[in-house]
Amino acid sequence: MKEIVMIASGTNVGVSQLFVPAPKEKRKAKSVAGGIVEFEHFKILDEYDPWLNRKSIPWDFSNPSGDLRYICISMVETMAKNQGVGLAANQVGLPYSIFVMGGGGYATAVVNPKILVADGEEISKEGCLSAPGLFLKVKRANHIDVEFYDMNGKVQFRTFEGLTARIFLHEYDHLQGILFTSLVPKITLQREREKRKTNLKKIHKAQETHKRQQRIASLAQQAKAAAPVSQSPVNFVIKDKVPNTSSGTIDLNTFKS
Repeated sequence: MKEIVMIASGTNVGVSQLFVPAPKEKRKAKSVAGGIVEFEHFKILDEYDPWLNRKSIPWDFSNPSGDLRYICISMVETMAKNQGVGLAANQVGLPYSIFVMGGGGYATAVVNPKILVADGEEISKEGCLSAPGLFLKVKRANHIDVEFYDMNGKVQFRTFEGLTARIFLHEYDHLQGILFTSLVPKITLQREREKRKTNLKKIHKAQETHKRQQRIASLAQQAKAAAPVSQSPVNFVIKDKVPNTSSGTIDLNTFKS
């Protein structure tokens, strides 16, 4: 049996072979499809924490170190709470080869990932929840074929391109103990660090604007619901792009994969 660091609420508290969830009173809960799903919000470690330089260990499905679904759902909720599109296990102090990625109400849990093919090349800006306000131009492949397990232990073979490939590769690097700050020249890193305070102010302003827009939309919806029904209603059909809901994808409202 491997000896790993035991984590509770994202904090190192001792040595054990098992993941220990937060105490019952500190967990969050959601009503999902007639049942209750529990999770916790992990603490995200900053870029200077030595945990981020550790290479992750594979998740052992034959001898699991805890409740994998609980871990994955907690990571998804932590990612969503912090408005991210990706989060690796070592960013929250967990040693396992797990990360989550997604957006728009859907997320994918990736366990024991392997990159089978990496093609193309693209330079684009990316950020990291462990380094808020820091944005760096990083060169990455823009087409990848990958293999991983979902949180139910089912093997997945997927192809990602563009932004999705970039997110996958960024989080995969985390599992190897590699931060995006190590992928740019030191002089570039220093220059971009000097912009963080300004960037954080812009992010905060954008978040406040988004919150106001959400409140306005909510009030408009309430007003519409309270309005009398027209005798001759006009129906509008809005066709949105439906996210991929194939096996391995988590609907954040139902947690179904």
